Amino acid sequence: MSNLKGLGTAVTAYILNEKERFCWMPKTWLFGGRKGNGEVTWGGWDVPAERRPLNRYVYQGKMRNSMSLEAYRCPSDFGVRLNNEPDSQATKSPGYDVLGTSYQSNHNWASYADSSPDMGPGGEGYAGTALDQRIDYLEDNIVRMMLRKAPTRFIVLYEDPADWALNTADKFIPNYKVTSWHKKPNYHCMGFLDGHAQYLYVDFKKNSRLRHISGTVDWLARQDYREQ
Repeated sequence: MSNLKGLGTAVTAYILNEKERFCWMPKTWLFGGRKGNGEVTWGGWDVPAERRPLNRYVYQGKMRNSMSLEAYRCPSDFGVRLNNEPDSQATKSPGYDVLGTSYQSNHNWASYADSSPDMGPGGEGYAGTALDQRIDYLEDNIVRMMLRKAPTRFIVLYEDPADWALNTADKFIPNYKVTSWHKKPNYHCMGFLDGHAQYLYVDFKKNSRLRHISGTVDWLARQDYREQ
């Protein structure tokens, strides 16, 4: 929680200096931290500390990949899962070592742009209508929209187990419990757009990546607004 609150302060500074935009990256762990230890390459995606954009708002001075960036290390981090299967095994090393950070940025809102016409809030789906351009537009504007509509409910960062679970929930058996790094089933640490952090219960079946395009998820990315 303390780490996410500190990173929340950095996120606020980044947004203020970057025209109300966040550093969405090709992979959700590349926003900050350092280069991983090579245990998993995950499609060849890795970026050293000096190229991870949030770092300069967390630490002063020249960045080096050899630095210990403890703000990105959850003390309870016992590994990350690397695919969207319920029985996938966590890495042998902590996520901080594997990916360079224990935390993921919330890019699940991008599924909104991929919703079918009858599933989006108010029926406004974008599947098959220049989807890539739509997501690019939302990447530039989602933070600006949420700052005005729901800064206390839009999640920017969360611990890795929540990201894995949200992308895997549709494959869970009924009443499946996700044990977080903090040992309490279905409870996870989340950092919000307004800079606060919470330890929250997550109904993964209701709030999964595939489910939230229906507009049911208000804490991941409130979708009860109209784009102008």
